[in-house]
Amino acid sequence: MGSIHEWRKPRFLCLHGMRTNADILKKELVRKWDSVVLDKLDLVFVDAPFPCLGKSDVEGIYDPPYYEWFHMDKGGMLAGALPILQEKGLVLTKVPKIKCVIIIGAAKISRDKFLAENAYDPQIRCPSVHIIGKGEGFRESAIQLVECYVDPIVIHHPKGHTIPRLDDKSLGEMLSFIERIERDINKTERSSLRHKSKL
Repeated sequence: MGSIHEWRKPRFLCLHGMRTNADILKKELVRKWDSVVLDKLDLVFVDAPFPCLGKSDVEGIYDPPYYEWFHMDKGGMLAGALPILQEKGLVLTKVPKIKCVIIIGAAKISRDKFLAENAYDPQIRCPSVHIIGKGEGFRESAIQLVECYVDPIVIHHPKGHTIPRLDDKSLGEMLSFIERIERDINKTERSSLRHKSKL
């Protein structure tokens, strides 16, 4: 008897922005993104390891505690660099390979010399969606991050540094990306199961 392979949703590790927390990111995504997108994703929210060192921009809107990622500006900056750092064996060596990323309002890392020198060369082949606001404070650096990826999908929105609502066009682009990732992940897993059953 063969085992039945269940269709698996793509899992995303969700890294919140500077001086916020996992619960804030979750609330913002649930409030702004259509359930047709969220229901297709397995989202895992985690708090950064460091308590924030300064005032949070969300104080008075969301309750503390607030956290930071390695004292970097944004979780998105970290997320944008992780795929190539992992591929080079510099980080995340004991976990499965990152298969895709959705990056919201993130720029290319430039302040940390080690990361800046190692994170973007060669080009990152990990499938990606980059969501960039027209009023983003570091828009130019966000576009530079996009250029580090092979065949990225870019969704522009009219706001600034925020999680945007997805309009009809961006919703279609996001759903198309998710469906492609679902097919790739499940095709790889079915192939792996067939290989194991032959052993």
